[in-house]
Amino acid sequence: MKNFELFLTESGIPIFYVKIGLGFLFSFLITFFSVPTIIKISRRKNLMDEPGVRSSHLRKIPNLGGIAIFYSIGISASVFAYELFDLYKFLFASLVILLYIGVMDDIVVMRAYKKLVAQIMVSSLIVVGSDIRIRSLFGVFGIYEMSYLVSILFSITTFIILINAFNLIDGIDGLAGGYSVICSALFGISYYRLGEYNYPLVVLSVIIIGAVLAFLYYNLSNYRTNKIFMGDTGFHAFRFFIGIYFYLFY
Repeated sequence: MKNFELFLTESGIPIFYVKIGLGFLFSFLITFFSVPTIIKISRRKNLMDEPGVRSSHLRKIPNLGGIAIFYSIGISASVFAYELFDLYKFLFASLVILLYIGVMDDIVVMRAYKKLVAQIMVSSLIVVGSDIRIRSLFGVFGIYEMSYLVSILFSITTFIILINAFNLIDGIDGLAGGYSVICSALFGISYYRLGEYNYPLVVLSVIIIGAVLAFLYYNLSNYRTNKIFMGDTGFHAFRFFIGIYFYLFY
């Protein structure tokens, strides 16, 4: 990748905009072509969301669409926004844990306390390991700078609350995906305006948008053969990234 960047620099082509374009294209295509395979496997193995009292669908629908999104973001981000994995050492480990928990919950439905333990683990890796935390409340409730221990505990608690709040918008086709696109776009624009140092986060925002748009093509489909839900795997991914965006922006 660095040789490719050197080639672009010598050619006078802006590296940042190439990363944005290719990142969006790759993430969109990976998700777009992965979802049909996941639908086929889900139907063969009966890994489906059963309609219930609160369901808006009347037939079984595959609910592992989040795997395609996770897969797409993981590949595209490691290629076009690899600087993030250098800056935040435990980012990849956190993603792996979330992927495992999300898939397990979609397949066998995990107990709430197990998911909470996993969320505490991931939050601790990000807050303590990568030092992404809230350091000050800027005068809210008369609190300014917080001590290191208080900052750690407050940040972990806030992160867990933030990633669980996403559950409240689940239930309508396109709602969670649309919300993710809007949030990623707003954060991407904000980080772009903050300067060149934040460009990897802008690229990540575009990658997420590409992956979600490809998923929404299937999620909003009314055809019996290709409709799919995001599942808890996808929700874990978006909760996590929106939490990261919020903390770094804060």
